[in-house]
Amino acid sequence: MFVSRKGGHDIVGKDGILATLGKSRSGPASGSKRRYFVGALGAVVVLVAVLLLFAVGVVGCGGGGGSSTESIMTFATAFAANESMDPNKDQYGFTTDENVYERLVSYNALTNKYNPQLATSWDISSDGLTWTFHLRNGVKFQDGTAFDSAAVKFSYDLAAKGGVAYHLVMVDSIATPDASTVVFKLKYGYPLLYSLCWTPFIVSPTAVNKLGDNAYQPGGNAGTGPYMLKTVNTTVETTMTRNPNYWGGWSGDHAKCPQIAIIRSITEPATRVQNLEQGVVQLIDPTPETDVDRVNSTGKFKVVVTPTANQLAAHLNCQLAPTDDQNFRLALYYAMPYEDICKLGFGGYATAMSGFIASPFPGYDKQVSAMGTNKQDMAKAKEYLAKSKYPNGGVTVSCSTDNASPEGMRAMELYKTALAELNVTLDVQPLDIGVIFQDAMSDKPTKNMVVIGEPGLADGVGTLEMDLQSGSAYNLSKWKNDDIDKLIADAYAIMTNDPGKATDMLIQADKIAMEQMPIILVCNNDDLPAVSTKIKGFAGFTDPDFMIPHFYEYSMEQ
Repeated sequence: MFVSRKGGHDIVGKDGILATLGKSRSGPASGSKRRYFVGALGAVVVLVAVLLLFAVGVVGCGGGGGSSTESIMTFATAFAANESMDPNKDQYGFTTDENVYERLVSYNALTNKYNPQLATSWDISSDGLTWTFHLRNGVKFQDGTAFDSAAVKFSYDLAAKGGVAYHLVMVDSIATPDASTVVFKLKYGYPLLYSLCWTPFIVSPTAVNKLGDNAYQPGGNAGTGPYMLKTVNTTVETTMTRNPNYWGGWSGDHAKCPQIAIIRSITEPATRVQNLEQGVVQLIDPTPETDVDRVNSTGKFKVVVTPTANQLAAHLNCQLAPTDDQNFRLALYYAMPYEDICKLGFGGYATAMSGFIASPFPGYDKQVSAMGTNKQDMAKAKEYLAKSKYPNGGVTVSCSTDNASPEGMRAMELYKTALAELNVTLDVQPLDIGVIFQDAMSDKPTKNMVVIGEPGLADGVGTLEMDLQSGSAYNLSKWKNDDIDKLIADAYAIMTNDPGKATDMLIQADKIAMEQMPIILVCNNDDLPAVSTKIKGFAGFTDPDFMIPHFYEYSMEQ
C-alpha cells in the first residue's frame, strides 16, 4: 500500500460557495488488501452545480422527471468523489461507483446481512466450493442493452485484472449455463459473498466494447444503477442524475429521492461543517468530534454516531531492537492508555478493542468473554519490562504516525506520558502516510512502531489476515506464525456454513497474538456523519469501510 498527499486548501467564500484547490490523499494497495484512496486532485472552483442548487433550492418531487424544479442532494466527503471512473479498476474510491453500478450482492454493516442486488438468490454446495447465483430478470443497462449472465462473466474477466483482483483469487472458474444463471467454482473453501460485495461491478459489454474507457464517463451509460453520470470534475466532484429506467423504479418512497445527486470532496473538516450549516450540502462525513454537540444542538442537523470496524493499531517491528524482545512488546501493550485514548484522543467516539472482531458484529460478545477488553495495567507493564532485555528501561522506541490523523497524534502524546513511567522514551514522528508505508514495507524499516488508522473488516478474519498473515503487504510487524496462517485459511473455509466455529478460530488467533504481541489493537472508532433533518432514510453508512452514500435510499422533504 502506498499513499500520498498533495498540499492545498479549501475555501468557503462569503456566499458559502466552495472552491477546492488541489488538496489530495491517494494511494494503492495489495494483500488483504486495502487501499486508502483519500483525496481530490484538481484546482477548479466548482460553481455550476452549486449555483444550480441556489437557483432551484432543495425541493422534494416525485417521478423520474418532468418537474419544473429538480431536487438536489449533495454529499461532502473527506475523501475523493471518485477514483479512476472504471469501477473494476478502482481499489478504494467506490463513492460514485456504488450509485452508478451494481454488483451481484451487497453488504449492509448496519444489519450485518448480505442482500440481493443483481442476483436474487444463490445456492451453495455442501462442500462450499460451488456457488450458483440466480440473476434478476428484466434489468437493462443505462445504454438500453439487457443484463444477463454473459455480462457477469464479462465484468468478472475485467475485475480479475483490476485493482481488487485479489478478492477473486479463490475462483477456479465461472460458468454461464443460461442467461439467468452464473456458477462459480472455487479452488478452496471461502465466503464468496464477502468477495462479491466488493467486485465485480457489472458493466455493459456493449458499452465497453464500443467506447472503451469512455464507457465509464458521462454518456457512456455502462451501469445498471439508479443514477447516471452527468458531469465529472476529476476526483473533486461528481454529478449524477436519475436513471429513468432503473429496475427498482421511482415510486413510493423513492419518488422523493434526489433527482440530482452530487458527491463533493471537501478535505478540510471545518469547511465541511460550514457547508452543511449553510445548506450548500445536506450530508457530510466525517464530522469533527469537537463539533458533534453543536451540530446536534441546532435541531436542523443530526450526527449519526455509527460504530465501525475501523481501528487504530500499533504495529510493533519484531525484528528491530528494542521491539524485537517479546517481553518488551508485552510491556508496551500493558502501558497503552486505552481508555484515555478513547476519551481524549477520539472525544469519546471510540471503543477499546478486545480482538480482531469489532464491537458491532457477531462474535464480539464471545470474544470479550474469552479475551476481555484491552486495559492499561502499569503493574503488568513493569512486570514484563523486568523480564525483558531492558529491565530498567532507558531505551527509545521510534514511532511514526499519520500526520493527517489528529486522533492518532493525540493518542501517541498520551502514550508518551505512560511510557515515561517505565523510563522508556517514545520518539513520535508524524509523517505523510506514504512515507510511513514506504519505510515500513521496505526490507530495512527504521521504526519500532507504526501507528495508523486502518479499515477493519466486519468478520474479523479479514482484519487478522491484513495485519498478521505471512506475506501480507500490511504485516508491518515483520512477524510470521504458521498457526496464524492456518487459522486464517481454516476460518475462511468455514465462515459461510459455520460462523460460530470461525469465531472460535479467531479467538485462538487472538490468544496467539496476545502471547507474542506483534500488534497492539488500540480501539475501534465510530463514524460521525451529519445529515440535514430534511433528509429521511439515512441511518448511517451501510458499508463498513468506505462511508458511501446510497442516494436511492434517501428521500427529501420540501
